[in-house]
Amino acid sequence: MAMALPIAIEAAAVSAAEVTPPPAPAVPQVAPLEATFPLLIESGSTKPYTDSQGRVWRADEAFIGGSVADRGAIAIDATTEDRLYQTERWGLSGYTAKVPNGKYTVRLHFAETYQNATGTRIFGVKVEDRTIANLDVFAEAGGKNKALVKTLNDVVVADGEMNIDFTGSGALVNAVEIAPALLPAPVLSLNGGSIRENAAAGEQVATAAAKGAAGDVFRYSLSNSAGGRFAIDAQTGVITVAAGAVLDYETTTSHAIEVAVSDAKGI
Repeated sequence: MAMALPIAIEAAAVSAAEVTPPPAPAVPQVAPLEATFPLLIESGSTKPYTDSQGRVWRADEAFIGGSVADRGAIAIDATTEDRLYQTERWGLSGYTAKVPNGKYTVRLHFAETYQNATGTRIFGVKVEDRTIANLDVFAEAGGKNKALVKTLNDVVVADGEMNIDFTGSGALVNAVEIAPALLPAPVLSLNGGSIRENAAAGEQVATAAAKGAAGDVFRYSLSNSAGGRFAIDAQTGVITVAAGAVLDYETTTSHAIEVAVSDAKGI
């Protein structure tokens, strides 16, 4: 005798591939982040992270759109900062922050922790006028769960806002790092350097002059004033005899002073 057996069929839930981007985000209604430097952001994270150098990475902010993922305590190759690459923001439009006009170094941190082959996630990044085209993190890093850092030097900001734009399905980033570009220290020269015995207070001894990048404004100070015998004008660099100073050749034939100079950036 034939028997009919009941059969139940269940549909398994299948998540969309991570390369399918979320809906386009609305234009932000809030002002961009006011940056302090270095600006360190762990994308996709909800809490700050202190790295092995003692630097504190902010919880994710300043982003435009996208979804987040946290892979947990997976091992990441080619880095000592695994945590930075365990969280990500993907399907995003970008990051934006208010910064002073100037040149910056931008480091973008990536790791493919979802896809398992080359060619499955390819996207582009534009940082101001600098472009990273056809980025395949899996291929360039050499596999899954491997850190990749892309560094852009001398990124110019002229409108007071740093814009990092992502294009392409499933674009991702694990961390964003922005710092002012390092400039050469100012070069200091000294004109003069002799003074007569028993010179009066305020008499000019020499002039310190600094040369740096165009537009730099310098401030001068004496890190060694020969026991308070000399003073310097912070704006002009003119060195003079200090009030109450005693310059006696028979007692001391020469005095050593040390001039310190810094620009508006503290260099």
